[in-house]
Amino acid sequence: MNKVIGGLGVFAAVAVFAAAFILASSFSAPAQAAEVEDGGYYFAVTLDYGFDEAYERVTEALKSEGFGIQHETDFQAVMKAKLGKDILRYLLLAACHPELAFETYSNEEWAGIMMPCTVVIRELPDGNAAVAIKHPGMLPIATGNDALAPISHQLIEKSLNVLAAL
Repeated sequence: MNKVIGGLGVFAAVAVFAAAFILASSFSAPAQAAEVEDGGYYFAVTLDYGFDEAYERVTEALKSEGFGIQHETDFQAVMKAKLGKDILRYLLLAACHPELAFETYSNEEWAGIMMPCTVVIRELPDGNAAVAIKHPGMLPIATGNDALAPISHQLIEKSLNVLAAL
């Protein structure tokens, strides 16, 4: 029985990835944006400026799309404090769009597991920065709730707009 369930789990994971790719491919960032990488579970851009400027631009772009920052985690500091490991600057932002979060919750009470919209700002070895946003296309797929698809579409558009503003 476990082999069958395990096999279905792999099949389901492939189906989720394929559906998320199809959902995301119907959207495109505005022309002025850096090239957006679709990593399946994230969208990302590599920037030609540093971490501090990336932080300022990201927080402003999130705000302009209706997101608030609920929490920041300095992952670099955590790795140093907990493991004594040195890594390049790496910041996790827990971003929330209150209206869309409430609409999501209203349609799927356990959808909070998939929230908030995680944004990562990381320093690259050349001193520039990269920014990634968790792919919101996974929400209706992972929950199996089609009512979340329009919300997911809005979040994809907003996420790509944030990256385009960078």
